[in-house]
Amino acid sequence: MKAILFTAVSFAPRFTSGQAAPTPRNNAGIAFDATKKVIVVYGGSAHTRSAIQMRDSAVWEWNGSSWKKRTTAPSLRADGGFVCDPKNGALFIAGGSFSYSASKSANYDDTWKFDGNKWTYITSTNFFKDLFHGAYTYNPEAKSVMLFSGFNVAQNAVVEETWLLTSNVWMQTQTGNVPPARFLHSIFYDPKNDATILVGGADLNNNAYREMWMLKGNQWTVVDKDIPVHVMNSHGATAIGKSGKYILIKSSYEEKVFETWIWDGTLKSWMQVKGKQPFPSDYPSIAYDEKRKCAVLFGGQRGIDSTNEVWELADGATDWVKRF
Repeated sequence: MKAILFTAVSFAPRFTSGQAAPTPRNNAGIAFDATKKVIVVYGGSAHTRSAIQMRDSAVWEWNGSSWKKRTTAPSLRADGGFVCDPKNGALFIAGGSFSYSASKSANYDDTWKFDGNKWTYITSTNFFKDLFHGAYTYNPEAKSVMLFSGFNVAQNAVVEETWLLTSNVWMQTQTGNVPPARFLHSIFYDPKNDATILVGGADLNNNAYREMWMLKGNQWTVVDKDIPVHVMNSHGATAIGKSGKYILIKSSYEEKVFETWIWDGTLKSWMQVKGKQPFPSDYPSIAYDEKRKCAVLFGGQRGIDSTNEVWELADGATDWVKRF
């Protein structure tokens, strides 16, 4: 099972056929750029009958009605970190992998920063190695990119490491009451509580973690011990602006299931949104558009095919709307 978090807009799609847009893909990086007030998307891959095809290395902007190519990143990858500093619009790319075929791939141990004009390679003597399917977010108060847990290829194990990129230096950080090691989980920043939220994931035996955690300062605490669905998607959750609410989505092509859940931080409970849902896919990507007050769902894999559809769910709405 796969899942995600978010909110949609009740207008008809306004795109025109033939416009420039990202090609169909899954596992793309996604974030909201608070300086330009647009969603940004990068990377990802698409599966075919015989191989895994990497997508283009462009960074794309989605403004709610059309796509625009912003820049071309230094390399092509999927499953890595892609986050945006909301205070200055800087983009960060870290880790991830490149697939040469369905059976051969290479892992990245590098980090890049885009300041709006050029890409800069960030050198750091301290750096996580061979970490795959980890989860990344950006904490604007700490001014840091954060990576938590993931699959260590060299060790053939999941690890509970926490890394922070601050002032262009990666440092491993110790935190209290650390959640069990996992991969394919989701983390995101909660601006209301100035905290990092961890949702879902699994261990190497594919046992699901059904709880939600909060990291505030250097201490983890459990927010909910029984989230309503199994989340296995590193792009699968997001905060709804500064409301203290979160969106969680279960999207499974094999099960033909798509569910939308919203966590109310005041009531400490989940509510299922039962209106029109997107067609189920595996590994779509999600972010919250703070300007237009809606969650944005992009891409995903459906069997051997991928999609570049865009769906949105507005604050307070019950129906997802297909926008592209």
